[in-house]
Amino acid sequence: MALTPVSVSDRTGASQAMDAFQDPASNNIPIVSVDSTKATYRASASFVPVTASALTLVQVQGSATKTVRIKRVIMSGSTATTVAAMVAYTQRTSTAGTTGTAVTPTIAKLDTTSAAATAVVTHYTTAAQTVGTLVGGPLSFFQIPLIVTAVPTVGLPLPYSVFPEMGMPIGQAIVLRGTADFYNIVNSAPASFANAPVLQYTIEWEEDAS
Repeated sequence: MALTPVSVSDRTGASQAMDAFQDPASNNIPIVSVDSTKATYRASASFVPVTASALTLVQVQGSATKTVRIKRVIMSGSTATTVAAMVAYTQRTSTAGTTGTAVTPTIAKLDTTSAAATAVVTHYTTAAQTVGTLVGGPLSFFQIPLIVTAVPTVGLPLPYSVFPEMGMPIGQAIVLRGTADFYNIVNSAPASFANAPVLQYTIEWEEDAS
């Protein structure tokens, strides 16, 4: 099939070009693709969380100029001695917590021609970060096995899809509007961090002017 541009009218009646496949009978077929031209970013890091009471582990702050749409959150973890389970939840807040030692990973662009990201991602080490002002209930609860890496019980941490849950098809992105809109990953079982685990995360999001 040939790739043939067609003209369509948008909601204002203006003509816009749209790519489409064309079969041998000259029938146009819309292109369906998992790729996107939206500005998309990722933040990834490996860190040692604080072993304290329930606290924010990772936080995404919305943007002053763009709408932030979180599309994917992946986590994994390991510990050197005793198998444990990290029990956590995700929560929207209207303020950031306090007292934590914030680390801001370098953001990666999926397309190098995209503008600089405006959302801010942080994770917390050394000092505990409290949870900010809650907005609604938790978005999700989840558990991640913290695999032992010491010999003779050697294991590799497996990535867990925090969002969309278990990698299921996404219904709607988690949308952050403004700098007073935060997405948090919160540890709800501090005892699981007794053996100083190492956590990894990747957060992917889009930014647009909607």
